[in-house]
Amino acid sequence: MEASSFTDLFAPDSGLQQAMVLPPTICSKDALSVSGIVAGAVHECTPVLVNGSGLEAKQSWLKAAARIASENNNGRTLLAHTLIAGASAYFQLDDVLADFDIWSSLVFAGKEMPQDVGSLPPNAKATDRSAAKFELAFSYASNVRRFFSTGEGKIGLGPSMMQPSDQVVILHGGKTPFILRPVDFGHKLLGQCYVHGIMQGEAVQEQRSKLKFSLRFRLR
Repeated sequence: MEASSFTDLFAPDSGLQQAMVLPPTICSKDALSVSGIVAGAVHECTPVLVNGSGLEAKQSWLKAAARIASENNNGRTLLAHTLIAGASAYFQLDDVLADFDIWSSLVFAGKEMPQDVGSLPPNAKATDRSAAKFELAFSYASNVRRFFSTGEGKIGLGPSMMQPSDQVVILHGGKTPFILRPVDFGHKLLGQCYVHGIMQGEAVQEQRSKLKFSLRFRLR
C-alpha cells in the first residue's frame, strides 16, 4: 500500500495557482523557497502513537484525541474521519461512524484486532469485519502521528516532531498540507498532515475571499 495512492485523494492547494502573485518555487544553494498560505497554527497535540506499543497506549491516545476533538466542538463523525485521514473510500469503509463506533467499543473492551480482514475466519461476525477494516485504516493513517487541534478549532493528524505553535501550511503543488516551524531565516519542514475541512482547497478559497495573497516560505 503506497502513500502516493493515498494522497491522490486530496488537493488542498486547489485554486492556489490563481491566488499566487509569486513564482511557485525558487531554489537556492541553501534553501527551497515555495509559495503557499498559512491555514492555521497548532494549538494542542497528543503524544505520538506508535503501532505495536500496546493496547493501553492506544486507549490513552484515543482518549486524548477524543477530548481534543470534543473541546473544539468536533463531533464523533469528524473524529472518525480524522483518525483515518479522510480515506474512507480508499479503505472501503461504507459507514465510517458506524465502523468507528464498533471498532472503538472493542478497543476499550480490551480486544486486539487484526489489520487484515482476510485473516478473519469465514464465519466472522459482520461487526468484526467492520472493526478490522477500521483498524487497518487507523493503523495506516495514525502510526507515528500526533492528533492535534488548531487555533481555529480544526482537528488533524500530523508528524511526530510537531508541537504547539507550529504552522499548518498549504504549499503550491502539495498533495497534503504541511507542518512548518518558524526558524531563523525561514521555516523548517516537519512533515505532511491531514486537517479535516481543508483537504480540497477550502482554506485557499477562504484566503481568496478575504483578498489575502500567497506568502513565500523559505524551507531550510
